[in-house]
Amino acid sequence: MRVRTVLSVLTWMAAATVVEVAVGEEFAQAARQVEERLELQILGGPAAAPGTTAPERTRDESMEPWELVEV
Repeated sequence: MRVRTVLSVLTWMAAATVVEVAVGEEFAQAARQVEERLELQILGGPAAAPGTTAPERTRDESMEPWELVEV
């Protein structure tokens, strides 16, 4: 019984570590993209990085309230 408990805990710890590494990389990548956009804005470059524009809206799609206000 004790061996099963130890084995279960070790397996859980290994799985948790793998998930943490995988999710951590996604967060790091997203943070780098935000930092790059902020640097471009501060240095006077384009406001958004290339390829990050919103897709064209069709007539059937409604606008979100935040899209009606220009900053």
